[in-house]
Amino acid sequence: AMPTLLLVDTSLSMGRGLPPAARTATETTRFDVAVHAATALLRHLQDELPYEYCALATFSGRLDVRVDFTNSHYTALLEQLTSVGLQDRTDVYGALREADLSITKHFTPETQCQIVLITDAPVDLPPAHLVSFSFPYLLHIMALADEDATSNARAATENARSLCQRHGGDYYELDVRRGVADATRATQQLIADHFMPYFGMLECGALSTSVMLNPAPSSVSGTDSGVSREFPASMQILGFLPMAMLGSPPILSRHMVVPPHTSSYSVPFEEPDVRVLLHSAMRATETAAVVRLADDWHAILYPLAEARKSNLMLSTLEPAADIPWLGKMTDIAAVLLTADATRELSGSVQAGRPSLSYLQQDWVPPLQLSKIARSLQAIAKYVRQPAIKRVMLFAELNQIRSAAHTYNLPDVLKTTKEILVEEEAAAKAAATATVGGRILTDILEQWDQREGSHLAPLEDRTFSPADGAGVLPAEGHLQPAATANKAKKRGRNSASSSSRAKARPASNSHKRSRGDYDDDGEQENDEDVEDEEDEEAMAVEEQDTTTNINTSNNSSSS
Repeated sequence: AMPTLLLVDTSLSMGRGLPPAARTATETTRFDVAVHAATALLRHLQDELPYEYCALATFSGRLDVRVDFTNSHYTALLEQLTSVGLQDRTDVYGALREADLSITKHFTPETQCQIVLITDAPVDLPPAHLVSFSFPYLLHIMALADEDATSNARAATENARSLCQRHGGDYYELDVRRGVADATRATQQLIADHFMPYFGMLECGALSTSVMLNPAPSSVSGTDSGVSREFPASMQILGFLPMAMLGSPPILSRHMVVPPHTSSYSVPFEEPDVRVLLHSAMRATETAAVVRLADDWHAILYPLAEARKSNLMLSTLEPAADIPWLGKMTDIAAVLLTADATRELSGSVQAGRPSLSYLQQDWVPPLQLSKIARSLQAIAKYVRQPAIKRVMLFAELNQIRSAAHTYNLPDVLKTTKEILVEEEAAAKAAATATVGGRILTDILEQWDQREGSHLAPLEDRTFSPADGAGVLPAEGHLQPAATANKAKKRGRNSASSSSRAKARPASNSHKRSRGDYDDDGEQENDEDVEDEEDEEAMAVEEQDTTTNINTSNNSSSS
């Protein structure tokens, strides 16, 4: 969905009266005109876009969220509009900054949001190039204009207009001399530009059905040509592929496919409903449909289970998209029209493009940048001890590579490789660097070999013994000496164990717990603690043996 935040100015300047010719029985101030425009927008969302999330907030010196994001309680939104009071000064930029923080609590940074700000002119904002937000916003400003605008007011208006255009929105000016009539005109223009639902046809062979996409799709620009493309009125299903084969390609937008029943548009009830038929069939067979929007523009239609219910979703791809593990979508579309498309595509994937470790049965959820940061920190820690942290290092590297290729993050791959190159140079320079240096060298070789479309996971190879280091065991984090101590421990009988327990010094009676920190300040795993306990037990056993020998010698002497 595309959430909408409605911001209404409640400063004292909004209480100024309208010109006598613009007044009505219920609208006498500028705030009354703002409430009229906001009410018209909310009623349109309630009737025409019932699945959209909307929130209401008022601002003056600070932001006050009246009703949080909802798609079912529009009555509460309308009631709150009529129960607010006017307060102090106007701080438009401060309200936008607080709104940015408020939205981050509910949606991911990839979610596109719309902000509709209703205030009186002039709109005092910083220069457009200095205003930035955490989200891809569409900013719309509806400003009640004064009769006689000064030069400063005109400059502020142009700056606000530039800011709206910079963030994909529009600036609407309401003439206070016309009052409610001009507010109705501006609201209708806003609705026609940005809040109209999409109605189209979904075709599957000889079957077709009317659908509504929520949120409504917008025009896109091709990555190669740069030509703007309008979303078509008809969508054609070319064929079906297993979800595991499609994986999670990068998408432009995601829309819910719902029946087109609104107050202004409805179709007769269809029996059977093609949309329900497609949803049930794809969910049972774990497949997704490839949909053609234009000759070189495609989308993926699939069922998605969320919050105890399953919906039919449409994810649009970039024009002329190229999925690394499958190929160009235009080629896939041509293959889907053949008799045995799935087998042919499966053969091409296995032969030319190996399956990826991050291909999942489900679709990849929105990416959290904090997880990428934690993975980079873990890799920077593990590469300092590649022989000991071998298993965890490979797991983190494969995880971050899969995320970077899935979400198209080349800078993450570049940063990760720089960390590996730096640590490899440090390992080669160290006099004791043997196994760790070979591990990092082999990782970089595999990294270069699997760059591009060949994205197979990094393999944990076994190195031959050199410089007395020996072959690393399968666990990857146990040294040969520790493994030998562990074997000796298994051969001890219960009698020797009890004697060791009696002879153990009091200072060693307290064992280290799992997860304690070593001398370097790094957290130890279970195997590290067990190895230290084995060495400690061997020392006690040697002490017991020495004590027994001394006792025997004393007895012989006596």
